[in-house]
Amino acid sequence: MNLYKINETLQHSYYQMPQELFCNEKYKKLSIEAKVIYAFLLNRMNLSRMNKWINDKGEIYLIYTRKEIQSKLNLSDKPVTRAFKELREAKLIKEEKQGFGKPNLIYIGKIEQEELQINDIDTENVLADNQIKEDYYIGENTIQETENLRVNKKDNKKHKNNNIDVSQSKRETKNLEDIKQKCELYLFKENQRNIIENALDIMFYSNNLKIVPKNQLKASIY
Repeated sequence: MNLYKINETLQHSYYQMPQELFCNEKYKKLSIEAKVIYAFLLNRMNLSRMNKWINDKGEIYLIYTRKEIQSKLNLSDKPVTRAFKELREAKLIKEEKQGFGKPNLIYIGKIEQEELQINDIDTENVLADNQIKEDYYIGENTIQETENLRVNKKDNKKHKNNNIDVSQSKRETKNLEDIKQKCELYLFKENQRNIIENALDIMFYSNNLKIVPKNQLKASIY
């Protein structure tokens, strides 16, 4: 068996699947086929950006036939059709018919953020998981850092509010998207683009490395 090494984890191209599809009560009941197809559609928007496929409202659309998706997932027409229906009902896609045998235009709906109470999630596991990931990215001693995290869990609880700052999370997400747009990632090949996006994600959320939009720079040094 040919196993991965630490410097080989970013070699492949990936489909990005939003975690909200599994955590948000509004989307948890979607079938796995619907969730995977939504990830396919999000990835296909990169092609739409390059081709400037937008309507008169500035909304981006894409073309992705049922046949293409059936082939990728090795599924028949029935489960793919059912998955598209689920996505429409969840308001994650909107389809516009072109007529004359042409494929439908597909518009992607944004995932609605869910305001979570801190008791609704396992905060300790989230903190530990994020710390472990960051330790691997920056090459620190993962075992030692995880032990330190366990020791500090009680202190972390004392300083957490009863509500998650959802607005702050939304601002961070928007800032990260602004940074990616200014990098003009559509100019790169898909595998290169995914590597750059992963690197930007790592740096943006790292405690030791930091990138911010230019308009937010002050006297601070990151």
